[in-house]
Amino acid sequence: MPDAIPVSNDQKVHGTSDSYVYVAKRGYGTIALAEARGISNQEATRVVDRLADGLSECLRSQAARSKIAAGAVRIVADVDEGGVLGAPNVTMSPGAEASALLCVVAPFRMTQFSTSSSDAGARGIAI
Repeated sequence: MPDAIPVSNDQKVHGTSDSYVYVAKRGYGTIALAEARGISNQEATRVVDRLADGLSECLRSQAARSKIAAGAVRIVADVDEGGVLGAPNVTMSPGAEASALLCVVAPFRMTQFSTSSSDAGARGIAI
């Protein structure tokens, strides 16, 4: 039987002491914004909130099937002028790769950002 994860309230934290720009905590996971270059704070926090909501639901579903694995993932990617993410640089905790890919990396890759006429290499995001 898997360990039970206690129910928690959603929390949104701006400017934490851990040097994150924004942190969205949910019942089953947390997404933290480390950096958003050339992306508005409003858009970056919207993306982080959406990813955190999806992460929590995905991990809840995995926990119900006893397939949850604890771990962390860090993703850094550029955003082109069309709002499409470039190839991400992904680092994952050993043993948690399946959960990280399914619950964080795949939804992150499908994220669409606003268009911009600025230099494509000038925009990026790190979570």
